Amino acid sequence: MAIKYYDNKRVDPLKDRIADTLEISGTLGFIIAASFTYDTYKSFLDHLDYLFAAFIFYSIAALIFILFVKLTKRLYKRTHLSETTLQKIDTFSGPQFEDYLDFIFYLYGYKTKKIGGSYDFGGDVLIKKNGVSTVIQAKRYSDKVGIKAVQEVIGARTYYKTDKAMVVTNSYFTPSAKRLAKRADVTLMNRDNLSKFIAKAPKKPIKGE
Repeated sequence: MAIKYYDNKRVDPLKDRIADTLEISGTLGFIIAASFTYDTYKSFLDHLDYLFAAFIFYSIAALIFILFVKLTKRLYKRTHLSETTLQKIDTFSGPQFEDYLDFIFYLYGYKTKKIGGSYDFGGDVLIKKNGVSTVIQAKRYSDKVGIKAVQEVIGARTYYKTDKAMVVTNSYFTPSAKRLAKRADVTLMNRDNLSKFIAKAPKKPIKGE
């Protein structure tokens, strides 16, 4: 194939034709895209009211669905927890025990809030009734609960700025834990206390503050 030269540069006619074709195709593509974009934009403006109404409708529907799922899960959890026995608590995990304490104090008319987690600063559940706030550390143990739990809940009382502190367990406390709790004004609820607390729990929530 013959090669032409322009301004001392080699030019391949085939490449020229390809370049021209691409240039024309690109121009036509741009024009088509611009036209399509304009039509789409115009159509969007024409249907803006409809789209906005649809957005509001589906947003409300989604919110109602989410609330329904949360309420259903909460109702199921509370129905399930209301049938809990001390023997069943012995099989609970730590978080399940926290859920149960949150529930049973709710039945007694307390405002409750779960705070347990990796960085709970020694507290698992916050409760409040008649203006008095308490931080609870939940200990689902098979052995006796030692002094460390009391030390941690004392720190939690300071961190969460509550009026009182409590440690609740399905087990019992060591002598040193009892001594520190008495000195630091920390309430201890052992297995026997918890059993009585469960037995006297109302079937329906007591109206609190």
